[in-house]
Amino acid sequence: MSLVDKLDKIRSPKLQNQRETAVVLSAVEDTLKDQNHGSTPTAYFAALLALLSQSISSSKGIINKELATSVVYLLDLVTPHVPQPLLRSKFSQILTNLAPALAHHEAEAPLLRPSIGCLESLLVAQDAAAWALPQTQNGPRRAIAG
Repeated sequence: MSLVDKLDKIRSPKLQNQRETAVVLSAVEDTLKDQNHGSTPTAYFAALLALLSQSISSSKGIINKELATSVVYLLDLVTPHVPQPLLRSKFSQILTNLAPALAHHEAEAPLLRPSIGCLESLLVAQDAAAWALPQTQNGPRRAIAG
């Protein structure tokens, strides 16, 4: 299923718990339209990263659980369609914002599953140089080690 098809399914939610994600998607698309950005995976990715830092913080943890769940879910859909060099360049930023969701004692499956999906896409995008970094540096080996 293409990204467009996946986003189309979100735009017309059938379940109550999917409505929050539809609202977030609508707000992202309105912002992209207002700023004259195209509806590319990269544009969605940039907008969702901005929202991610508003909903999850490395210092405060999960700030807004509903928003975080929707944003991470949408990021999980978009990330596989984003150019790998961009994913490599944003690795530390995304990992820093996802880590609280993965480690939070109150995190539930609707937040954990897409967080793991985002992490998977990030790890797959890393090149040999990133994997060669020691576990003590911020890279894929450290992400796997926790």
